[in-house]
Amino acid sequence: MKVNHKTFAGGYKFDNFEGQPSKELMLFKPVKDVTGPVIEPSGEVSASDVLNALNLTDFSGNKSTLVNTKGEIKPHNVKDIIVSIVEVEPYDLPIIAILTEATKKFIKGLQNLHESYGNAKVTLILDENQSALIQRLSKEIEKLGWVEICTIASKYPANFKELTIPAILGKKYPVGYSPAHLGILYLSASDVLHVSTVVSEKKAAEDTYVALSGPGWKENRVLIVPVGTSIRELTNKYLGDGEIRLIENSLLTGSVLTEEDIVSYDTTVIIALPEDRRRQTLFFLRAGKNTDSFSNTFLSRLLPKAEKTVGTNLHGERRACVSCTYCESVCPAGLIPHLLHKHADKNIINKRLAEYNIFDCIECGLCNYVCPSKIEVLSNIKIAKEELEKAEISHNKYVIPQCDLVTETREVASGE
Repeated sequence: MKVNHKTFAGGYKFDNFEGQPSKELMLFKPVKDVTGPVIEPSGEVSASDVLNALNLTDFSGNKSTLVNTKGEIKPHNVKDIIVSIVEVEPYDLPIIAILTEATKKFIKGLQNLHESYGNAKVTLILDENQSALIQRLSKEIEKLGWVEICTIASKYPANFKELTIPAILGKKYPVGYSPAHLGILYLSASDVLHVSTVVSEKKAAEDTYVALSGPGWKENRVLIVPVGTSIRELTNKYLGDGEIRLIENSLLTGSVLTEEDIVSYDTTVIIALPEDRRRQTLFFLRAGKNTDSFSNTFLSRLLPKAEKTVGTNLHGERRACVSCTYCESVCPAGLIPHLLHKHADKNIINKRLAEYNIFDCIECGLCNYVCPSKIEVLSNIKIAKEELEKAEISHNKYVIPQCDLVTETREVASGE
């Protein structure tokens, strides 16, 4: 079958990092009984029931932080279903490890979705480097006329819905809203497998897939973990020695986990990084053989296959912005992050920032990552957006008016 390819401006291609998870699955059995919330089949359960339970059809779900609208998209309003299987983060759940054993189950999950959302086109998105997975899935779905495979440029943040939806479907993403407002369901491979478990197999979706990534683990594995499992159960068995920081799902944007937290349906990766608080004097003048860097001054740029090391001290010593434009060149939203940072840093927060399209920032964190001065650019951009909202210079003024579902939910929220 024909596979369409898409690309996008900006972005960053990460090299190989130490602590990548293995491609083999292992069942994890907690010592203590798990009583976490699970999705169970009840009567004639459908794919839409499962997605509702996962909060994937909710207008206020999908990490829609700026807009508080209520309700959920109805099946007949769903025009597109996007299943993102890209792996572009420094650490990602290796989907090939899952689908090697569960391809047919995955296909059944897609069919379950089609039964609930017959009006919707299904698009599988993979990054261009996943040739083995592309070949495997192409053979399985070639007879399904309502499924299309698209590849996207293998660079971060191709896993962000705010970037993927415009690149794949050519639709402008409404700032602060969820994909549901566009008539889109944005799913992961795990979501599809959960659908298949509940709808086709008539079983409770009790387990989820979690990769243990990063140099802080004694073993880097992909585990099948019961939902509700304590993080402490995992650290007791697999965590290395010393002081370790645990991060959920993303090295650039993930939140810090504690051992008191539990594995949820949203947990796909737990990254373990050794704590490193050393001040690295003249960090930018070092050779950097095993340090990933956007700057060509680092030796690592000449050794792309060398395994890169990473700890919690990603930033080193902060210096003044030198307007090098590295952040501008990688920004997938086409912004000038250093300009936005300078305004916010000097507390010049006014309508001009909105005119500079600050609300288009998707908060991927690349500006922080590539900054040679190690400035927390994104933190200042977030603060500026919050201050603009308080000043009633709102992102709502920049929402695309032709989106019917956006208009409907805005009217509901305002009581009109």
